[in-house]
Amino acid sequence: MASALRLALSLAWSPAGAFPSFKRPGASLRESLIIYGVFLLVYAAFFAHKPPDFPSAMENAGLGPRGFGFWLQSGLVSTFLYAVWFGALAAFLNLGREGRLFFRTLLQLLWVALAAAFMALHVKGRMPLPLFAAAWLAAAAPGVWLVRSRPLPLAAILSLLLAVNVFGIISFAPLAVAVHLRSENLYMGLQFAFLFWMMGVTTKGLRDLTGISLPRCFMSLLLSFAVTILALFSMYLIGAIPPDLLKASMAI
Repeated sequence: MASALRLALSLAWSPAGAFPSFKRPGASLRESLIIYGVFLLVYAAFFAHKPPDFPSAMENAGLGPRGFGFWLQSGLVSTFLYAVWFGALAAFLNLGREGRLFFRTLLQLLWVALAAAFMALHVKGRMPLPLFAAAWLAAAAPGVWLVRSRPLPLAAILSLLLAVNVFGIISFAPLAVAVHLRSENLYMGLQFAFLFWMMGVTTKGLRDLTGISLPRCFMSLLLSFAVTILALFSMYLIGAIPPDLLKASMAI
């Protein structure tokens, strides 16, 4: 636990000094899992005590007051999404690591657009559920080949993705102030600020761990995150998560 705390503090205040820790896969993964577990608990406690009508997006979602168990379940959905994010990121990093950045990014965008097209066709009733599931698997197949095509420090990357949840933990204190002041602008501004902080640190960490350039790491990170959003909606469409959990994920 003490080593996890040291890693969290180092990543928050001196990210460059923390990145070498992720090159110790066994130890850093255990520490990162602890950070992720603490984040889930703090996340569930925060939203269980936050007024259900703040911000207005929460009120419009129609969720009403929900307890710790519901929000913990909502947070646990992210465990599957993290697996999707991790797999998509590894595939995109290998796809975009060489060649002209424009064309590599275009290929990544087309891959994301293909997944979005599958979802749109299913929503319109033009792609039945079995075909929809098969299409997702077919779209993921090249990603498996890409991940295996060239070695990446996968354990280190996973540790980094889990550990950056420290920024989420830190964010809950100022977010609580915004809730107390009932300031939606402050609340939303803080969320975006911490998101950009987390994305920036993650991008730099990926460059340090993989040697891939910052622009390529950033585009791979951004587009793989888009894949997780599509995966979330796809989970809802196939009935894997109920509407309330989808609303909770989107209203935050």
